[in-house]
Amino acid sequence: MAAAYLESLRVLAGHAARLAEYAQRGDWDSLAAEAPAHQAHFERFSRQTQAAMTATERDEARTLLAATLDHHERLKNGALPWLSDAATLLRDIAAPTAR
Repeated sequence: MAAAYLESLRVLAGHAARLAEYAQRGDWDSLAAEAPAHQAHFERFSRQTQAAMTATERDEARTLLAATLDHHERLKNGALPWLSDAATLLRDIAAPTAR
């Protein structure tokens, strides 16, 4: 059913956009709180059968998929500096330098 497929894709894209915004703002608490739900949204989307769609529905699906990929890229780029800092911190904890 195209409606269920598109609705699950809308939810996934919207959630990815929120996560990307949190990462770009450095709102790690909100990101950590909402991130676990993203897997559930993705699984719900992946279980949907892509039924025959009208041209308009196909265009919306393509737009939503492209937006979701863009949001994931923004999320990754926003989180990389934080992950780098965390990696440095963990490395320092594991092998402290003499002081």
